[in-house]
Amino acid sequence: MRGILGIFFMMTVGLGYAQSIRVDVGLIRSSTVWQVGFNNNYGFEAFEESKNCVALNIGLDYLNKDRFFLMSGLSFYNSGGSLAVYEQEGVNPNTRWNLKNDNYSIPYLGFFTNANFRLFKQNMASLDAVLGVHVDYIVKQKDDAYQTPVRSGLDNPLQELYKYDAVRSVNLGPNLGLRYSLDFKSFTLGLQYIYSPRLRQVAKYEATDDQINGGEYLIGISVTEKASFTQLTIGYNLKNKKI
Repeated sequence: MRGILGIFFMMTVGLGYAQSIRVDVGLIRSSTVWQVGFNNNYGFEAFEESKNCVALNIGLDYLNKDRFFLMSGLSFYNSGGSLAVYEQEGVNPNTRWNLKNDNYSIPYLGFFTNANFRLFKQNMASLDAVLGVHVDYIVKQKDDAYQTPVRSGLDNPLQELYKYDAVRSVNLGPNLGLRYSLDFKSFTLGLQYIYSPRLRQVAKYEATDDQINGGEYLIGISVTEKASFTQLTIGYNLKNKKI
């Protein structure tokens, strides 16, 4: 909570130096790869298929120069992954999954700072390369009352990971992409694509030798995630100059 308040404080202070305030609305396309191993030398992978969710960014453009400016802001989105057809409950009678629409979500609040480098500009149109960093926090925390359903199979993968203290609630990584925009006197319209990989695994669990020798069936879980954003960008110019 202190970190979130600190971010809002920095953005409030930064408002005095900002050239524009911007809202980005669009889709995040994400996939997670679950690797699960058991002590009978059996393992499987799951959730490799991609899913789409709505993503919203709110931020400030500042330090605007002819060919360069910065943007910092907050992101609100769900990521996660989908089951392949052969993993779905109605197709594979041995599956452990019992998920609505055969996917699950990870709710995030993120903070990002992107440097925009102007590659091309003609009249109102411009093309920028985007390079930055993001820090993301999983909003939904552990539910101590959660129990794995016995008959219907696993219906909440994120909470199952919390049972093993496997979830890494904070993650980070680079932002890489392109932004095409039209600059008007008081506002801008644009379209951007940002690839945002995670440098850390979303979840990691390894059973100890004592646990395995004591009969622990599950010996390991790892979850990696990939995500990309495609968004419409709308900016309002606070200084009444083209940006």
